Amino acid sequence: MDPSTGQAYVSGTEIVSVIDTRTREVIDTISGFTFHGIAVDPTTGNVYLTHGIGRDISVLGAPED
Repeated sequence: MDPSTGQAYVSGTEIVSVIDTRTREVIDTISGFTFHGIAVDPTTGNVYLTHGIGRDISVLGAPED
């Protein structure tokens, strides 16, 4: 959850849904990997997604206003 943007990141098996908590609508999806963890840096707005076996991390940039 990113309280500064009101967005929640919910991980499924191979997809992450970005949800606008104000409208309760899915506003974006991210797919292509099996995600195991999600963290949001509230200072930068960056979202960190950890992948499975390869121990890779994807970093999503802060959303623009």
